[in-house]
Amino acid sequence: MNKQPTTVRTYLLRGAFLLSLAFVIVMPLALGQRHTPGAPAVCPNPWQEVALMPTDLYGPGCASDGTFVYCGGGYSFSSGNTLAVFNKYDPVADTWTPLPNMPRAAIMPTAV
Repeated sequence: MNKQPTTVRTYLLRGAFLLSLAFVIVMPLALGQRHTPGAPAVCPNPWQEVALMPTDLYGPGCASDGTFVYCGGGYSFSSGNTLAVFNKYDPVADTWTPLPNMPRAAIMPTAV
């Protein structure tokens, strides 16, 4: 009986299988995603209401510098328009400050 040589493809397939198995078993445990059947799912930190934005917006692009949150653009259902607004949120003071508008209106922009 001849034994076939182990190829690179065989090693890659074994590695991919073991890696996927590790993600299925280990990742939920590492991320703390354990759920006891029958127990209600509870959010560890309940949502808190904060100050309302100056304008109702759907799909603004938001980013943070670690101190403030900046949100630009979005769609306003009350005005029926895509807007070029730009706002800054201060979580300590719980206030929104309108900043100068963006050069162009945008809905669901990317913010980094």
